[in-house]
Amino acid sequence: PRASILSFLSYFILGLPLYIAFILPVAILSQIFVRLTGLAPKPPSAPLKAINVTEDQKNSVKPWNERKYDIVLFGATGFTGKLAAQYIAKNYGKQIKWAIAGRNLDSLKSVRSSLTDMNDLDMLVCDSSKPDTLVPVVL
Repeated sequence: PRASILSFLSYFILGLPLYIAFILPVAILSQIFVRLTGLAPKPPSAPLKAINVTEDQKNSVKPWNERKYDIVLFGATGFTGKLAAQYIAKNYGKQIKWAIAGRNLDSLKSVRSSLTDMNDLDMLVCDSSKPDTLVPVVL
């Protein structure tokens, strides 16, 4: 116990002054440099486009238990999406109603073929940069 107290005190006595003398000023100076030079990340120049949802579409939203899918895995062709698809297929399989969604049909077919016994899994093609393609997915 005595050695651990001494080692803690030595780290505290040596570490705090080093932090104050070196690390903190570098962090502050880098922030000042970024602000003065304008190298900070800038917000998008164009505002995000709103999705035009018609009254019919608003009224067609179904209660949760009447929807076609319990889960729509958007981005299923990316690294994390593939892992999520494998997890859902392995742990839930056909016990739930689910589909995979992404921008490219060929990539979606590749993901579906990599899943065991999921040949009838629905694939939805949509693109988050084209909001109108998302409306059918969420309704």
